[in-house]
Parts: sequence; C-alpha cells; structure tokens
Amino acid sequence: MDEKTKRSVFYDSLKKIGTKKEEELDRIIHDINNKDFIKMASRRANNFGQKVNRMNESMETISSILNFSTKRDMANVAKMQVQLEEKIDRVEQLLRHLKTNGNTAQISGSSQNKHEAKKERKEKNKPIF
Repeated sequence: MDEKTKRSVFYDSLKKIGTKKEEELDRIIHDINNKDFIKMASRRANNFGQKVNRMNESMETISSILNFSTKRDMANVAKMQVQLEEKIDRVEQLLRHLKTNGNTAQISGSSQNKHEAKKERKEKNKPIF
C-alpha cells in the first residue's frame, strides 16, 4: 500500500468517526433542548438551591450554639480589619501633621501619607527572625 492510499484510508476513517460523533452530539443536543427536560432541570436546580440555603441557615444556628466562626463571620472580621487599618492610617496622619505643623492647618487625606503610614506599621510588625 503506497503513501497516498494510506492517507486516503486514514482520512476516510477519520471522516466516518467524525460523522458518527456529530450524529451522537446532535441527538444529545436535541434531547437537551426538550422542554420537559429543561423544566425538570430547573425544578431540580431550585430544589437544590433551597436545600443549600437551609443547610447554610442550619450551620449558622449550630455555629452560634457551639460558638465557632463561620465563613460569613470571617469575612466580617476581614472587612472590619480593613476599616480599622484605614482609621489607624488616618490617626497616624493626624498625629504626624500635628507634630510637624501644630493644630492650626487643615489636614488633607492624601493617599501617599496613608501609604507611608501603612508601610511604617508593617515595618513595626515584622518578625525579628
């Protein structure tokens, strides 16, 4: 069998396999587009969503009884930490301004001063080793 015949056989086989797979995919797509299937999938998704919500509510109740934190609690703590850092930056900025200029001038909220204050705090809190 020469090279040209081998290629021809290969491409014919590939074409047959491709056609077969295309027909299978067409059947699957046709089944999925069925309105009854879509309604059933929608009902199951809604039921699943309700179960997830009930489970989350149960976990909140259990966590308050057993006194352990939830994902929502940790997110709230992280949010409060960011707010606290921003307030500390502002206080440090005020103190720096009062130290250099006295208390007569108005203090601006420049982002460079906030960045410097945050950098100073991080330097103070670095581990020794």
